[in-house]
Amino acid sequence: MHHSLPPSFPPSQPAPSREADGARKRYVSDQEAAQSRGKASALQQQQRALEDDLRRRKELMAAEMEAKKLELALELQDNTACDAGPDLTLAVQKAQAPAQLAAWAAEQEHQAVVDQAAQEERAAAERLRLEADK
Repeated sequence: MHHSLPPSFPPSQPAPSREADGARKRYVSDQEAAQSRGKASALQQQQRALEDDLRRRKELMAAEMEAKKLELALELQDNTACDAGPDLTLAVQKAQAPAQLAAWAAEQEHQAVVDQAAQEERAAAERLRLEADK
């Protein structure tokens, strides 16, 4: 008694062709690429928003520093008004120098942090873009 082996696919379901399999893989790949592009776009928008926020904060900090320096200069002028003379300008300049140096150092440190954050965001967006291009 000889039994034939059952067919791999029932007659009602033809075997998937290589073209169909390739098309399915391309579709999945295209979907993943579209998702990656969407993520990259969202990250770029987030990066721009963060950069705008950091720029506003930086401007605010600079304005606050300038206001504080002016307050200190006025306070020094008030304290030395009774000793007014040619040394007043020099005294004000000497009093402002440490504050200006501290403000400059704080600005440099803040800018370094801003630059580092922006660089990391750009690198992440670039990685996503490259992933989307695959």
